[in-house]
Amino acid sequence: MRLSSDGGGRSNRLSDSPLRFVLIGGTGFLGAALARELRGRGLRVVTVARGSRTGSTRTAPDVRLDVVRTPEAIDRVIELGDTVIYLAGLSPLARPIGGRRRYRDVHVRGLAATLAAAEKQGAARFVGISALGVSATCAAAYGETKARAAAMVHASRIPGLVVEPSVLFGDGSEIIRALQLASRLAAVPLPRITAAIRPIHVADAARRLADAVTGSPLPERLELTGPELLTFEQVATAYLEPRGTRVILLPRSLSRTLTGLASRIKLPGVPAELDAMLAMDNAGKPPPRPHELIAYSDWAVRIGDDAPGVTSRRPDRDGVGSP
Repeated sequence: MRLSSDGGGRSNRLSDSPLRFVLIGGTGFLGAALARELRGRGLRVVTVARGSRTGSTRTAPDVRLDVVRTPEAIDRVIELGDTVIYLAGLSPLARPIGGRRRYRDVHVRGLAATLAAAEKQGAARFVGISALGVSATCAAAYGETKARAAAMVHASRIPGLVVEPSVLFGDGSEIIRALQLASRLAAVPLPRITAAIRPIHVADAARRLADAVTGSPLPERLELTGPELLTFEQVATAYLEPRGTRVILLPRSLSRTLTGLASRIKLPGVPAELDAMLAMDNAGKPPPRPHELIAYSDWAVRIGDDAPGVTSRRPDRDGVGSP
């Protein structure tokens, strides 16, 4: 594969020869959607993951490899000219076994090992998935480790792209699974959360990301945001009320107490470091051509809980499993 230089020592343009994309974490929620999008464009894709859990609906990876436990094996997967995309990541909504150490292992050590292998093997490009609003001074381990990983991508010897998505939604997404559980209740209490998000459908996110990684030159940063700016109350209400579940907003004083308490008590299902996570700005900027994107409020009303796809303004192309 021929590469052209930008004049500063970093080659950033891909020729028209066949491209190969190595997706670390390529069977997860975004990874599976991206793999399908790239393959639909006739491109070669290799998905790398630890492997599906027992009973999981995930597609089996092309290569079973744990980049955290066996980083020395990554060299065998990456070839000269590859575009390597690091999608492996932990949820900000669940406390991983191992706590902050596990966030460092997956977000920092795993990416560092993959990036080193990409540089050694002569990869053409490297892409890291971060998140909107993260910073090195973030009190939440999720945000702090994502920011450290992004800095490594920007400092790489090969062209690097840091992707910053807002909240992803779609069949099997974490936020939709949580709302499906809540919809079994007659009413759900919700803290008053002032933070807003621009949720983006995973198929739209995959398409925009595929456009970026197949284009030239590679951008250094890409925000993935949806067409609507919504509060968490609006996100919950759009899904729950059509299903007969009432959303009850708690008083502000009680909301502050509960979020602070939830951040300090390790309760099952409670987001880790909730107060620090809520301090992050996950809204980002409005996306280009928003009319082409699936609106969450439209999707949430029309989608059936057991439907394999989405009924919206255009056909859904995700159908992927859990993150």
